[in-house]
Amino acid sequence: MSDVESTTAGQKPRSNAWQSAITVLQEVEPHFIPSGAHAMTVVVEFPPGDPGTPPHRHSGPAFGYVLDGEMVFELEGEPARAVPGR
Repeated sequence: MSDVESTTAGQKPRSNAWQSAITVLQEVEPHFIPSGAHAMTVVVEFPPGDPGTPPHRHSGPAFGYVLDGEMVFELEGEPARAVPGR
């Protein structure tokens, strides 16, 4: 696979940076959720201007905040919105 994947016309090509952008800080299997489910705390680090991950789904709720800079957040069925760093 190349370092840059093609995308639809008019969009910035997607890099493979998302594949190494995540550092898992914590992952547990609490007793109060269904068997096989788990929770994680992760750090996601994208280089400036990177378009981020390709469309994907999570098996449960996902929470996060931006430490530095700004990211464009898109959720299926909702308009994209900018999330500023704190």
